[in-house]
Amino acid sequence: MVFEQDRAIENLKSSLEENLKISSSDGFVYTPNESSFFKNDLYISHIEFIDDSVTRTYPYTYINDKYEIMETVDGPSIIAVMTTESPHWFNGGITFIRQAAVYE
Repeated sequence: MVFEQDRAIENLKSSLEENLKISSSDGFVYTPNESSFFKNDLYISHIEFIDDSVTRTYPYTYINDKYEIMETVDGPSIIAVMTTESPHWFNGGITFIRQAAVYE
């Protein structure tokens, strides 16, 4: 299977908007809705497709050193990394939270 990447990205974005209660007017920047758990903008900072456009066998161990991800996938997958600014519960500098998700 080879992903139609534009269509896959649109499906991913729709899923994020519905499940996280966020919205985007353009690109990969999201604003939380009033009912969202999040209080600051979120960004899709990385998307990667693992599919059969490159010959590999499954299960496949995906490694991304930059985002410190190591995940074994059983088939074609999409890896997405989202970033947001941490709420300021204490005084201090800005801290960013980053979370990766694998969609198989």
